Amino acid sequence: MRWPVQALLTAVVACGTLSFLFTCLLFWWRQDHHKELTLGHFHYQQQQEQQQQQQKRQLRQPRAIQTGRTPIVAVDSLQRQIVLPQLLPQLSNGDRRLKRSPLLPVDSVNRSARVQDRYLYALAAFGGTMLLNLSRMDIDSLLAPGFVVQHLMTNYTWTEEEVRPATECMYYGQVLSTNRHPSDVGAALLNLCDGMYGTVALNDGTYFLEPLEPTGNWSSPDRRPHILYRSGPSTFHDRSSPPPIVEPSIEKADVDARANATDNELKNKSAWSNRRKRSYSREYFVELLVVTDTRMRHYHRHNLENYVLTLLSIVATVFRHPSLEASLSIHLVKLLIVDYENAGPRINDNAQQTLREFCRWQHSINDPDDESANHHDVAVLLTRHDICRLPGKCDTLGLAELGTMCDPFRSCAIIEDNGLSAAFTIAHELGHIFNVPHDDEKKCAQYMTLNKDNYHIMAPTLEFNTHPWSWSPCSTAMLSKFLDSEMAHCMLDKPVEQKYSAMLTANPAPGLSFDANQQCQFVFGPTSSLCPYMPTCKRLWCTTPYGHGYPSGCRTQHMPWADGTPCGSNRWCYRGDCVGIAPAHMLAVDGAWGEWKSWSECSRTCGGGVKRAARECDNPRPSNGGKYCVGERVRHRSCNIKDCPIDSVGFRELQCTEFNGKPVGIYGISSDVRWVPKYNGAQFPLPVNTANRCKLYCRIVGTAAFYLLKDKVVDGTPCGRYTEDICVDGTCRKAGCDNRLGSDLKRDDCGICGGDGTSCAKVSGAYNEIHVYGYNFVTKLPVGASNIDIQQVAWNGKKEDDNYLALQNSKGEFILNGHFQVSVYSQEIAVLGSVIEYSGSDSFIERLNSSRPIMEELFLHVLSVGGLNMPDVRYNYSIPKTPVHSFVAPNEFAWRNTEEWTDCSRICQGSQDIKTECIEVEEERVVDDRYCESLKRPDRMTRACNLHCQTSNIENIQRTLVSQMAATLWRYNSYLQ
Repeated sequence: MRWPVQALLTAVVACGTLSFLFTCLLFWWRQDHHKELTLGHFHYQQQQEQQQQQQKRQLRQPRAIQTGRTPIVAVDSLQRQIVLPQLLPQLSNGDRRLKRSPLLPVDSVNRSARVQDRYLYALAAFGGTMLLNLSRMDIDSLLAPGFVVQHLMTNYTWTEEEVRPATECMYYGQVLSTNRHPSDVGAALLNLCDGMYGTVALNDGTYFLEPLEPTGNWSSPDRRPHILYRSGPSTFHDRSSPPPIVEPSIEKADVDARANATDNELKNKSAWSNRRKRSYSREYFVELLVVTDTRMRHYHRHNLENYVLTLLSIVATVFRHPSLEASLSIHLVKLLIVDYENAGPRINDNAQQTLREFCRWQHSINDPDDESANHHDVAVLLTRHDICRLPGKCDTLGLAELGTMCDPFRSCAIIEDNGLSAAFTIAHELGHIFNVPHDDEKKCAQYMTLNKDNYHIMAPTLEFNTHPWSWSPCSTAMLSKFLDSEMAHCMLDKPVEQKYSAMLTANPAPGLSFDANQQCQFVFGPTSSLCPYMPTCKRLWCTTPYGHGYPSGCRTQHMPWADGTPCGSNRWCYRGDCVGIAPAHMLAVDGAWGEWKSWSECSRTCGGGVKRAARECDNPRPSNGGKYCVGERVRHRSCNIKDCPIDSVGFRELQCTEFNGKPVGIYGISSDVRWVPKYNGAQFPLPVNTANRCKLYCRIVGTAAFYLLKDKVVDGTPCGRYTEDICVDGTCRKAGCDNRLGSDLKRDDCGICGGDGTSCAKVSGAYNEIHVYGYNFVTKLPVGASNIDIQQVAWNGKKEDDNYLALQNSKGEFILNGHFQVSVYSQEIAVLGSVIEYSGSDSFIERLNSSRPIMEELFLHVLSVGGLNMPDVRYNYSIPKTPVHSFVAPNEFAWRNTEEWTDCSRICQGSQDIKTECIEVEEERVVDDRYCESLKRPDRMTRACNLHCQTSNIENIQRTLVSQMAATLWRYNSYLQ
């Protein structure tokens, strides 16, 4: 039965005092107790007659769902009714008392009229009445200035559609029940200009409300005829036994753009490398272009823009999940709608071909200027084409190349739209573009156990155990590595004009806009509906009827219900669970840093190691889309800075030798293999370039073949052969010759740490004399010689001049070109304290050079054979005037800042200084301050403290306490007298 709207106004007048309005409503309820007002659902007008008709159409009557005291009957597949919204006195937000509104409703004809912040409407529909308690919405927080949707027309003409909703028209609020104690049963989002336009989300789904007549003489929505309807089938086809369950396999096909070089990587078993953390957490901004094809336009019609923004709201939520451990935000800089097929990229069912075409096309429209408003970092194509990886293999939902973010030619993906679950496909493919692999790949084994219980958004297939909202430890680590690399450079700048970015996090509950049945229709077609037998929220199970209304069974793509989808009385889906918290009440909580953990052990025993301490973004952890912490997350300090013994094996060489005689999973490598470091040299200069200096590339002894054996070297390893900088967490960091991080101390030409070059002597000479067959002595290279440069220029411009450089060590052993055997190719010769590079004899200028001081005597010879042509040897080097045996001379003691602060200088508005301590430099032991009395302390570090109060307040409190104490003493003395 319809609630009599006219009677409602009569009752308000009859009741007189507004405080008794609910008493009157209760009286009406007692008068027509058989016509119940339900909480969240509304009975049909003639329930008994409709139930009889349903019994004829179905095998049995739909079962009732118990909600509170009143059973709720499953609604019809298509509900629509003419309604007359009626303006009521306003409902107070605090004490629930009703009061009259002092303002008029919104005037659709004159929008400059006085605007009211809140309205209360009664809406009678489907045998019941709901109350809409509405508040004006700040639309400016959702739409940035210049909100633009671009349409691509024929002949490549561009049109721009300005979307500027009137800010005084949008209202949102609660849907209240009409029992004695009002309570929330849903939410509404309505435009009150020119009538009521919008959605009313209840427990059983989302209803659409719009004026019955487009325009007219109506001055407000009050008592204007509207149509309230719910689209899509929603009838529960119950049977005596559940229908068969079908689980289609959803295979994800992705393209790896790089060579499979990492298959040979070894697992780094250290505690720190297994859980890689970026040293500094910063904000990253992804400028996203979304393109929709003509099939998307025809399928979604006028709802296309809202649908795309809903998808991207989910994507933004996934990238804000705290398991990602990164502050990475998605910003939609442009939504490009292709209105005519020939105007956009060429799209067909071939996934690979479509991806190539789309990547080429998006590059052609992208402004290369990163500061331009028409620039994007990555492009996504949404299509309704059934894309196929092979003929007959059309289970592909998305395609992208691995690790192509910031590559203007390949930073792109194609997505097949199959409903709201396409949001997870977008997030998955963006993960690949960030160089994140599938959760089951071998490289993930060092971060987590490879089983389906650990599969998250980057799972290879979407199955029952998949967690699509969150990220696996492997995804977190791999994304962290990518963000640390130079390939993430384009994401450091904020978008020039954030058109959609504010909206991407404004809708935390897309299920309020698209109910479960609509979600099924997006995936399986317009006749699909929710399967009634399966659990709620975790997986979306849908059924599609055969002919004559018989269901085909339940199917799923293993995706959860959209957040905000009603799943019971006052309950909604959230992250796959049915919870009792309304989505609007789940406020975003930004993360904050926790306390620093203790320092780790030093990474080296000598030569400049690194200690590290970390903190987590867990005080609190971000939740409900809150921001991840920004700032320093791992800090480092130097330790064991004393130089290693001069005859020690190089630290990088030591890491390579750990793999000697061990299987490394490389085809064709023998079990007795021996490894030496591969540095960037003249021969095979790549991939050991600047970006890869902190990866462990090792070469097989006696060959030119080298391989990547570890993704990063141990902290404290020099970045290269001729640099003081060291590797920290896979990144080259500045260091000095005193083996300290951040130090500016350099070596002079003689190799003296901190020297100014005044103590250096330059030595140069030449050898161009009559010689004999065999080895001819040229000169001795003394201990401490540095910047060595020796050249032998070919005679008469011929490489085959029969003269070759040779080296002998202090023991008389040839270490280069001895025993009349000459090396044609370049090589590196390790000597005490340094490495000498040899160009090889097959060159016009045969050359030996080294920059670091040698710590053993070497003897230079020239080998003459054949025609005994005249040699042309030239050499020069630097040597200290006074022999120096130690090239690192740190202070014996030094002051160091601690992590503790002095007590605050004042109770209110004071300051405090950081404490210092005296340490023994080599071992970093804390010693008595008297050892550092003659040394300069670090610069004073001061910070403000006790800022929560004002000095005047403290003084007032002190005066009050003094007066109280004085009065107490006076009374005490009086008592004694």
